[in-house]
Amino acid sequence: MDVRATGILRRGDDELVVAELITKGSDDDMPPNEAKLLLLRSGEWSLKRAPIIHRDDGGGKGAELSAWETDMVVPVGDRRLCWVDLHRGIMLCNPFDESPRLQYVSLPVEPPKSFDDGRRDSPATKRSVCAAVTTTGGGHADAREIILLLT
Repeated sequence: MDVRATGILRRGDDELVVAELITKGSDDDMPPNEAKLLLLRSGEWSLKRAPIIHRDDGGGKGAELSAWETDMVVPVGDRRLCWVDLHRGIMLCNPFDESPRLQYVSLPVEPPKSFDDGRRDSPATKRSVCAAVTTTGGGHADAREIILLLT
């Protein structure tokens, strides 16, 4: 398992999911608009294909996702995990769904030029994302209500 691409989400007192996002690898037949989720739910492991839904009009979607590299995974409320690639964007998913889907949102600001030199861990190229969520009257968050702060 890739530590940077694996997140844990707890819902209520007795539901827990461990999820790893797999966007590339030895599976050459994976379409560019799909990823895999390795999930541990209810004590059982499963591997699910998840379609990627683009939430913006950014160009080059296939190229962006073929080079995806997860920098961190952030839980958003008790229903979603947010995988972050500080060069490209975020992917949101409810890993408790039986047929999970990934919502891709590209970052609105171009990364510094030094991001292209391959030194992702250089202090000069750092970006950070903070996810917060607002809830409706029923206590549930919607993807439209997730607030992302990019620095």
